[in-house]
Amino acid sequence: MGKSFIVCLGELLIDFVPDVNGQALVDVVSFQRAAGGAPANVAAASPNWAATRGL
Repeated sequence: MGKSFIVCLGELLIDFVPDVNGQALVDVVSFQRAAGGAPANVAAASPNWAATRGL
């Protein structure tokens, strides 16, 4: 059987993660940006499944 090709459709998101855990949102002063969203997660994981991917 040949290699699979996975096409990921949807929107890619940027998650804003607080620099300090355990604080109320109003008390957070800075955030880190992290790529996220289900299509991005599938595209990032697909090499583990020996698949070619497109986004």
